[in-house]
Formats: sequence, structure tokens, C-alpha cells
Amino acid sequence: MGASYWAKNLTDTVRFSVALTGIVLDDMNEQNVDLLVEIGLHPALKGPSRLVLQSLKFEIPYLASLTREAPDYEGLLALAGQLYMHGYPIDLVSTNSHQVVGADGVVSSAPASRKLTNLPSYSWDHARYWARPVSSETIDFVPTAILS
Repeated sequence: MGASYWAKNLTDTVRFSVALTGIVLDDMNEQNVDLLVEIGLHPALKGPSRLVLQSLKFEIPYLASLTREAPDYEGLLALAGQLYMHGYPIDLVSTNSHQVVGADGVVSSAPASRKLTNLPSYSWDHARYWARPVSSETIDFVPTAILS
């Protein structure tokens, strides 16, 4: 994907309704999915998705992976629980265990840990990393002819 692809994505009309309808309906215009999960920091597309689903006269559960102002870990556990309640095969033992994926991609058990609650808040680094403007004193000006 080149620069033109990304420029087009930034400047063209977003066809959300068409895209979601294409996901929800199969080639025979029948319901293709029974549940939608939004993966992101907040379910920002839940409202627009509901409107599209209502126009199609579908009642499809819409779940979020994370929600603003809610602890991430709890949100992901809630999502796993909701998926389980909807009949999806969730390994609850693995979901509630302490596991890590190593650099080699192998999943292994991690030592039991506890949630840290007394960490200091992040100290934002407000340093600027932009090139500083060069003052006119350091530039060698070359006289040019002034055309009149």
C-alpha cells in the first residue's frame, strides 16, 4: 500500500454503513454474523453500528473490548464472560490464569502476581524534539540582484 492508498483513506468519504452491511449480510442478503465485537480503546462505533443494524432490522449483540474510564483488564475479562454467555467457547481457566507469551511465541505460566495500585502517575515529558529555528545571524546571506 503506497502513499496514494493512505491519502485516499484520509480524503475520501467513509462508507461505514456499506462496509458494516457487507459484514453483516452474506451473498444471499441473509444475516452473516450473530455477534459484533469492537476492538479498540472505546466502543466509538457502537452508536453508528446500532443505526445500521436497526435499518437492516437485525438485533445483533454488540460487545466492546475496552471502555474509556474502565480498567482494561476488567474490560477484557468482561468481554470474555460476555462471549461465554453468548455460547462462544472460552477457556475460562486460561482466561483467569497468569500466562505470558515469550519472545519465541511460546505460552508459559507466569508467577502469580498482584495488581499494583500505588504506582506514580506518568510524568509527561514536555520536551520538544523539533529542530530549533536558525537565527538570521548564523545564516550567510548572499546578495542578490533586486529586479525593479
